[in-house]
Amino acid sequence: MIAEEQGRGQFGIIHRCVETSSERTYIFDKVRGADQAFIKKEIATLKLARPNNFLCLHESFDSTEELVKTSLNASAQPTELNECEITNYIRQVCEALEFLHNKSFGHVDIRPENIVYTIRKGSKVKIIELGQARHLTPGDQINITLHFSHLADKLSSAPEIHQNDMVSSVTDMWPVGVLVYVLLSGLNPFTAETHQQMIDNISNAEYSYDDETFKVPTVEALDFINCLLTKECKHRMTAAQASERPWLKMPAE
Repeated sequence: MIAEEQGRGQFGIIHRCVETSSERTYIFDKVRGADQAFIKKEIATLKLARPNNFLCLHESFDSTEELVKTSLNASAQPTELNECEITNYIRQVCEALEFLHNKSFGHVDIRPENIVYTIRKGSKVKIIELGQARHLTPGDQINITLHFSHLADKLSSAPEIHQNDMVSSVTDMWPVGVLVYVLLSGLNPFTAETHQQMIDNISNAEYSYDDETFKVPTVEALDFINCLLTKECKHRMTAAQASERPWLKMPAE
């Protein structure tokens, strides 16, 4: 049973739907036209990635006019988290990206909206929206062009994306650094008065830690951010390296 509309995704309209036999809730994503090619690629990547912290594909079917994809409903966004909860959140993201990178894929579109909790007030997170995922031959770099729907989407993208430069698996790790900064402070590290200044800040990896905002985070947390918000890809921390950092091994409270 198709229920209410939940939003507009990058390629189609998203509804909540209910399987009548089990009463389980799913996300129903219907796409028409040329965008079906992106969704078919996302479906293939989801099948590869399941069930490692990625949105679980339930089923899909298509016709000559449209393609329909149903996935488990996981739409809860994180609210205010303490540092231990943040490390649990980021640990799962890094482990998921490590898995994806080991399969020679890059997500390329990591941002807060694409990482959700499976249930409200839960601790299990899922990465969604794999429509931009790219196959990456180990050691190789590729050039891609992303089309941003909103200005906020640009705030999470790595310098090489903005400069139309070559990307690799560590391109996914820059937005993880942005995400940690945002979760710890409530602010984006590259917010600026003008669009061009924002792009310049990202391109030059220019950010700072306000003493008032960053009173609570540990030294390990700030070091983790610094190792990710590194302009040069060859010096940026990989997902595997991030998973082994002391900060992500903090014991739960």
